[in-house]
Order: sequence, then structure tokens, then C-alpha cells
Amino acid sequence: MRSLSLLAPAMAALILLSAGCVSRSAGFSRARDTVRERTKLEVPSDDDMAGVRKDILSRPLTAESAARLALASSPDVQAVLANIGVARAKVVGALRLPNPRADLGVHYHASSGALDLDVGVTIELVDLLLLPARGAVASELLDASALEAASMLLEVAYGARIAFFEYQGAAQILELRKTVTYAAAQSAAIAAKLLEAGNVPELEALNERALYEETRLALARAEVQEATARERLNAALGLFGEPGASWKTEGRIPDPDAFDAATLESRAIAANLDLSALEKRHGASASQSDLAWAEGFLPEIEAGIGFERENDETDWGYGPRVGVSVPLFYQGQGEVAAAEAQMLGAKSRHASTAIRVRATARALALQLSGARQSAEFYKTTLLPLREKIVDETLRQYNAMNLGPFQVLQAKRDQVEAARAHVEVLRDYWVTRTQVDMLLAGRAPAMPTGLTIPDQRSDSGARDQH
Repeated sequence: MRSLSLLAPAMAALILLSAGCVSRSAGFSRARDTVRERTKLEVPSDDDMAGVRKDILSRPLTAESAARLALASSPDVQAVLANIGVARAKVVGALRLPNPRADLGVHYHASSGALDLDVGVTIELVDLLLLPARGAVASELLDASALEAASMLLEVAYGARIAFFEYQGAAQILELRKTVTYAAAQSAAIAAKLLEAGNVPELEALNERALYEETRLALARAEVQEATARERLNAALGLFGEPGASWKTEGRIPDPDAFDAATLESRAIAANLDLSALEKRHGASASQSDLAWAEGFLPEIEAGIGFERENDETDWGYGPRVGVSVPLFYQGQGEVAAAEAQMLGAKSRHASTAIRVRATARALALQLSGARQSAEFYKTTLLPLREKIVDETLRQYNAMNLGPFQVLQAKRDQVEAARAHVEVLRDYWVTRTQVDMLLAGRAPAMPTGLTIPDQRSDSGARDQH
């Protein structure tokens, strides 16, 4: 009876522990705090999402507001947070107290016709003993899920920024395509009038007409690319219908900023959330292996209290009751092997992820440097050169040394150089955003390489002038 008096307070304490140690915000707060610390962006609560979304959409979008809107509107955010809810539920399940077991026995004495009653209530003691260990494993896995969720939230935010720069570039290129098409239309119209007057050969007029048709085709492609980029941004923002059709942007893609990529690789490794999550999963699997080994070798012990009353007595007798299940045929080998396999898997994934992060960091550093140099080359060399060519062509035209076609051709080449410059700026800021995401803790997909814009993609017949 003394053992029972000591067991009751312990059970009461465990009940209070299991009921109060897992808050409803467990895991969610850590994921949100991680995103805030690394990006200065807030992941709004369900109650705040509508207000944040309305406020952002009331003004022209920027790269920063696009990231904020994605965290407030994209359904991917809720899907990510749901994974934390699953891990939290497992913590609750791991900390559950074993249910008491009740049994009732009725003994019938044929000789006397008497009935004896035997009632017992027991609880599994080994489950109680291992409860803290199970809770520790589940809590470690919850921490891992929170880090993985934060990593995915970073992808949502930075993915919206990337989509924004891609749309901004597509919109600017569309404007330039319209300018080129207008110039080509003028050139084709002049050529047609001169041909009608007999002042130019038919071949030259045909070349101008072909160039105009090619620029119209390029303009149509640019319109499709701009609309496609808009829909990609809508998908990243979680918008459709009227909200997805009504938002606007302002400003143009800025020039490259200063960025030191010397220590990018080491900083990326230190910041990566997926590596941290895998370390926690490896630790949890090691603890799970120890726990499975202990469960396999410890007997199942049920302890409690029993009551008994014989038919010819009015008083109930009571006393301690113990039951033991000996692990004779199975000692948890399967659970131990599964935990060890999970340890190996986490270790291997950690190594694989580290290799990918390092390679991505090196590739992004090269790509960022190449894009910055290309943008600087266009700004300081090519664009001023094209401007000088246009000015000199106009002077030669005014001196009647060149015809109108050469002037229009020089202007078209200048606009094409501006288009290529926009593409380089777009590539720079997409890469720059990927670098920011890498340093925030989420590795983007491996870059495929720097694309050098083709300034003569629609030259068609211009070489013949």
C-alpha cells in the first residue's frame, strides 16, 4: 500500500506535465521567429492575413512587398505550417500517459452457488518511465520540422521576389519591343514610299518589310512572355481573379549593388536551415535507437490496485497488483534497426545537402560576378557607344551622307542594346535574390549558368543594309 501512495503523486505530476508542456504555438513560433530574424519579414497569423493582403495590394508592388504578400496570401504558407502541426501532434502523442487497465473477474462456486468478485486497476510503469525520453525525441523532431518549415517559408518569400524581378524585366522588355516595332514600322513605311517613287530598289524595300514583320513577331513573343511572367508572379503571390489582374508595379530594375561574395560558401553552410534540421533529425534518430533498445529489453510492468470480495463477506479486500510481460521472443530489433537506418539516412542527406549548398554558393558567386560585370559593361561602354552612333548617324543624315534607313537602323540597334541591358539587370537581381535566400538559410536550385543576351536576335535582314 505504501508503494501505491508514492505512485499516486507521481501520476498526478505526470498528468500535469503532459497536459501543459506542449503549447498550441509550439513549433509555429520558432518558424515565424526564424523567418523574422533572417529576413525582417513577418509571417502573419490567420486573423491578420486579410488585412496585410489588402494593405499591400492598395499600393504598387515592389520586390519587398511581393515577398510580404506571398507570406500573407500564398496557400503554400498554410501547407508548410500544417507540417508543424503534424509534428506538434506527435509530441502530444509521445507525452500521453498510458491508459489505466481495468479487469473484472467473477468466480462461481458450483457447490455453494456463491459468486466471488475480483476487480483490478493497473497502469503500465515502463511507459511512464520512458515518457520523458519519448517526449524528448518528439520535441527534437518538432524542432526539426520548425526549421524545415522556416526554410520553406524562405523559399515562398524569395520565390516571390524572383518572380517579381522576372516580371519587371519582361514588362520593360515589352516596352522596348514596342519601340523597336514602331521604328521598324516607320522604316518599312518610308521604304514603301521611296519604292513607289522609284528612289530605292525593291530589294531594299523588301528587306525593310521583312525586318518589320520580324519585329512584330518578337513583340508578340514579348507580350506572351510578359503575361506569362505576370501569371508566375500571381502563382507565387497566391493571387487569382480580380486581385491578380489589378495589381501594378512601379519603378524599373535598379543597377547592381555592391556585394562581397568572398565568404559566401562558409556563410551559406553556417546559415542553412536544412542542415540544422537534419542534425536534429540525426540526434532524434540516435535517441530513438536508444529508446527502442531500452523498450525491447525492459519488461512490461503493470502495477495498480486490486479489490476482491467473497460472496459470504460484506467487506472488500484490496491490495497491490503487479503484472509482468517478459520480452522473451522479441526485444525490439525491428524498431532499433529502423532508428539506425533513419540515423544513416539523416547523416547521408546532411552530407549531400552540404555538398549542394557549397556548389550552389560557388556557382551563384560566379554568376553574380558575371552579371554585375556585364551590367557595368553595358552601362559604361555599350549603351554610350550606341548613343554616340545614333548621334553621329543623325549628323551624317543631316549632311545628306546617309539615308533615313541608316538612322532608323542605328536607333533600333540602340534599343536592342537597352533590351539586352535589361536582361542582364534582371539576371543580376534574380541571382542576387538567390544569394540572399542562400544566406538566409535556404539553398535555391543550382543555377544553370549565365545567359549572354543576343543583341541581334531580330536583325533579320539588317546585315544587308
